[in-house]
Amino acid sequence: MEQLLIKNFKAIVNQKAVPIKIKRMTVLMGEQASGKSTIGKLVYFFKTIREEITLLFTSDFLVVESNFKLVIQGQIHSRFTKLFGSSRRLTSFEITYTYANGEVIAIRNSEAGSLEIDFAHWLPKLQKVVALNKELKRLENAFSELERKERERFINAIAKIVNTLFGSTQLNLYLPASRNAVVSLGNHLLEIYAKLDSNQFAYNEAEAHRYTSENDIILLKFIQYNRFLRNKFQQSGNFAGFMQDELDLNPTLDTTDAQKILNKIQKILKGNYINDQEGEKLVLGNNQSIFLQNASSGQQESIRTLQDIFINVLYGDPVFRVIEEPESHLFASAQKELIEALAILANKNPENQLLITTHSTFILRVLDNLLKAAELDNTAAEQLIDRSAWVKFEDFSAYNLVNGEIIDALNDEFKGVDAVLFDDVSSQISNEFDELLTIQYP
Repeated sequence: MEQLLIKNFKAIVNQKAVPIKIKRMTVLMGEQASGKSTIGKLVYFFKTIREEITLLFTSDFLVVESNFKLVIQGQIHSRFTKLFGSSRRLTSFEITYTYANGEVIAIRNSEAGSLEIDFAHWLPKLQKVVALNKELKRLENAFSELERKERERFINAIAKIVNTLFGSTQLNLYLPASRNAVVSLGNHLLEIYAKLDSNQFAYNEAEAHRYTSENDIILLKFIQYNRFLRNKFQQSGNFAGFMQDELDLNPTLDTTDAQKILNKIQKILKGNYINDQEGEKLVLGNNQSIFLQNASSGQQESIRTLQDIFINVLYGDPVFRVIEEPESHLFASAQKELIEALAILANKNPENQLLITTHSTFILRVLDNLLKAAELDNTAAEQLIDRSAWVKFEDFSAYNLVNGEIIDALNDEFKGVDAVLFDDVSSQISNEFDELLTIQYP
């Protein structure tokens, strides 16, 4: 089973060594600064090691048997430092990630601040990739059609071997909080972060924290993806046009679930999304249009998440997503629609995985209903909640982060979210109100 085990890393102490099971849907609940984003970034880090290794072996860099262990280790070390900062600034910790196929990577930090990466048992399985990399290097200046095809064949072979080693072909993306800022300031932010990306290697490790943030990689990737989505939808003009264009290319494409997502998108955005030569706009109920950069924070916050859901439900490709605070700037009814849309995405491909961080117990309420509908599995439940959004208990995990500890938030007996999560805060508020009534009516 795919899981992450953390011991004493940043805000996560985890004295009881509770593993976080990464399932089709995984939810992290907790107060601010409780470690939710740290866990999300760790899972994203381990997921994207596959991409880093594939890129390394398919680039112009020649990897030979005598150095490929150090090269891979250096690549992983560099990636970890960019995401989490220098290990010299951290206490002793141990992080172990177990992939779906049982393969394991462990990272430890000694008292002296030395980062140790345990992956030596992987090396024999990468021997063939070293040979393919050598052949690829030989063809780097290929001009003939035959040589170009041969080069493409080697690249595909390398990707296949690495994907098999990690047991995944997922497309990985981290959707950070404050997505509305990226939408409203996308072009300006892209210029800023592109400059940071090109300059980050100019600083030594001791000074890097002064000029760069641990979130720079994630933000830059999302800003680039923001631009990709904007350009992709400009070709079709809107969601319906996008779906029709895909149907024209593939008449047998099943658009049933994509149409369900489109219906939810219209409810969440309270209007229709249009992308034309003037730019991105929302057409509201009174036929008035507003440019996206001037739209409400909730519309800006959700649009890229909704586009991502729509595209991947339509295509059905395997994806892994970290979605921070999907509830941000949305009213409760819109939160419900968004969570159900995410559940449809999670169910679309057996390899899909979503990791959600949240402060909202309301989101857990919605997910609890989806779990209950799947447990009932009958027509009456389907009349209330569409079957495509049901979440099976065995495909779901949830954790509450409290004072550095990881607490399993599921109730195995009732096959749902532990009611304590809902009761604690609501009980406190109710008690305060009762006391206020006592003051008013002594």
